[in-house]
Amino acid sequence: MIVESLKLQNYRNYEYLNMNFDEKINIIYGDNAQGKTNILESIYLSGTTKSHRGTKDRDMIQFGHDEAHIETVVEKNGIPFQIDMHLKKNSPKGIAINKIPIRKASELFGIINIVFFSPEDLNIIKNGPAERRRFIDLELAQLDKLYLSDLSNYNRIINQRNKLLKDVYNRNDLLETLEIWDLQLIQYGNKIIERRKQFIGQVNEIISEVHRKLTGGREELKLYYEPGIGNLEFEKALLKNRERAEELKLLPLQYRSDTLVTFLDAAVCYGGNSVSCPVSFSIRRGERVVLEGSNGSGKSSLLKFVVGEALEHTGTITMGSGLVISYVPQDASHLQGTLSDFAKKNQIEEALFKAILRKLDFERIQFEKEIQDFSGGQKKKVLIAKSLCEQAHLYVWDEPLNFVDLYSRMQIEQLIREFSPTMLLVEHDQAFREAVATKTVQIEGAENEKRN
Repeated sequence: MIVESLKLQNYRNYEYLNMNFDEKINIIYGDNAQGKTNILESIYLSGTTKSHRGTKDRDMIQFGHDEAHIETVVEKNGIPFQIDMHLKKNSPKGIAINKIPIRKASELFGIINIVFFSPEDLNIIKNGPAERRRFIDLELAQLDKLYLSDLSNYNRIINQRNKLLKDVYNRNDLLETLEIWDLQLIQYGNKIIERRKQFIGQVNEIISEVHRKLTGGREELKLYYEPGIGNLEFEKALLKNRERAEELKLLPLQYRSDTLVTFLDAAVCYGGNSVSCPVSFSIRRGERVVLEGSNGSGKSSLLKFVVGEALEHTGTITMGSGLVISYVPQDASHLQGTLSDFAKKNQIEEALFKAILRKLDFERIQFEKEIQDFSGGQKKKVLIAKSLCEQAHLYVWDEPLNFVDLYSRMQIEQLIREFSPTMLLVEHDQAFREAVATKTVQIEGAENEKRN
């Protein structure tokens, strides 16, 4: 396969670009911030429909325009392919192959086979299991059309099943249809797990030898695929979690004033540089304010300032006097020691704390283990349980649903809607945001401001 040419229009920093490539090695060089990575990103986008940065379509469109266009011409097995991609701010992207529009993204996969290296690749190791699953799925989607079909069906069924489980709270009769969805889920889930295991085996055959040579034979590298269901069979794991979870409770404090926090043209800075564009909003009693924005836009930094971290900032951030805040940080990797020690250190009632963890599907055997040995989801539940033990005027939660299972998500969503605490949240789960938010605030990264 050879990439022959690339045309960009209103894409990131390019108003217009027309570039031809040599059939062998092409080196793109220039000063920082000139758009070199944007060129690579656009080619990757043409082959996968996704940015390697995880960026939304609207963020790749040049400021002042509603659309961007990418035209990539490649030759594969002597056959020319022209891939046209239209990115739109307010509607899904349009894709055409040789001027013929395609209905499904799957029709595109496999035309441009790409191996892409970038600093973001470190997220495969640094981030949680979701990032590693995303990597496996992207690779297999390009290599195996059958896997792509199974994955698409699995995700469709998951969405339908999740909606059903939420509706069950109000309509118990719907529970009778759960069996149908479970049978389909088991069918596709088993296929996906087996293919992922095969893929990891194939990767091992390649990387083990490469790593051995790089280390002079002193080290051996081997990858393992461990499904989220552990050693359980998919069907048994599904049935185990089908039991209806107990309801959680929360007793928030009522603040004496209507307004708890006010941001006026505020932006957090690091080293004198703002990480976000200035933003103005307030948090009023009973509101659940959700911050939205791309990764690196400064959402978590604003939360850290609210909970008392001494961060440099511009503008004005006014905090109500005597405000009691309960905080769930994004990172749970620092947790260690026993649950009893954790409860004592944080001055929360141990019995209540463990009772909440039981309601969040903690098995009693977990109470005997060290927290550092917990999974990512279990550590997050520890932080959430701590927050639920605390009476506060304001609950500040930073990505509380990271690694958390569906049933616990449903519990937490129901809790928030029932007890209506005043909250400031960052959460990537769109369905959850839409279910709990009373106000949404868009946070733009400082990089966007400079670009605009």
